[in-house]
Amino acid sequence: MGHKRENRLLPWDNDVDMSINQDQLDKLDQFYAALKKAGYRVRTRRFNETSEFFIKGNIRMIKIREKRFFGMIKGAVCLDVFIKYQHGENSYWEIDNKTKFVPSKFYSTFASISFKDFDYKIPALTDEYLTYRYGDWQKQVKDWDTSKDDNAIA
Repeated sequence: MGHKRENRLLPWDNDVDMSINQDQLDKLDQFYAALKKAGYRVRTRRFNETSEFFIKGNIRMIKIREKRFFGMIKGAVCLDVFIKYQHGENSYWEIDNKTKFVPSKFYSTFASISFKDFDYKIPALTDEYLTYRYGDWQKQVKDWDTSKDDNAIA
């Protein structure tokens, strides 16, 4: 959202959040290998129990950090990758022990944005997606809390 609204990363945010759909999980081995080769620490978090939308043992999210002191101490989180699982017309994921969902239509077509000489895929319906999640996303809210303010909480 910061890039779309302000053409920059949000200075008060300490990481970048991304997501992939469950049908892209077969690409993770290559992704892990590239990150580890670049010197990052990669940790996979899985679901601890089966629920209406998730299966115990499936990947919930991936945390990517810088390594510090020869990998003995973990650095700050620099990237969180959330895995979204489609059920019916919606895509579901979990963060902060909260199940979230948005209509899957937001992940069916994509546009590209450029940031710092890299291209990234974003939902083609970007404004609609941001409005669905954040309401008036053009208004800056520094104390926005994903576990209570997100309109995507199930």
